[in-house]
Amino acid sequence: AAIDVLLREPATTFAGRYFTAIESRTFPGCTQQPRVPFTIGAAGPNALRLAARFGAGWVTYGPMAPKSTSDEWFAGVAKQVVGLDAACRAIGREADSIKRIALVGLELSWAQESVGAWDDFCGRIESLGFTDVIVHWPRPEDPELPGVPPAVFDEICRRIK
Repeated sequence: AAIDVLLREPATTFAGRYFTAIESRTFPGCTQQPRVPFTIGAAGPNALRLAARFGAGWVTYGPMAPKSTSDEWFAGVAKQVVGLDAACRAIGREADSIKRIALVGLELSWAQESVGAWDDFCGRIESLGFTDVIVHWPRPEDPELPGVPPAVFDEICRRIK
């Protein structure tokens, strides 16, 4: 809330639970109006409410579970989508007004092992209402988290419009 008002107003005083600003000025101010768009990373209920209230975009890493299977990962993300949609409804916001972004972690090897696996991942994430996917640069030198195989990464990049 503090950042939101500080970026919207040329001068403001704000007293919140954690932050206070007295006659804070933003100069020259945001060129985008009413302020720069926020993309908010959120997984739990409190952060999803924050994304619904202030976010132009929402990004998720998926459920915070080590070594999840693809079905477990998608079930966790589907639960987050339900939470975001409910948070939007609670404040009278259209749920589809938020850009939805999936961040594919390096550990999601099942989503990145082949072009076919990537296509399946993208189809499933799109069916959940996601508009964008972020993938990490490959790290073939890291045996623990190599990420996307370079050949798959090259094909993903080739498809970018």
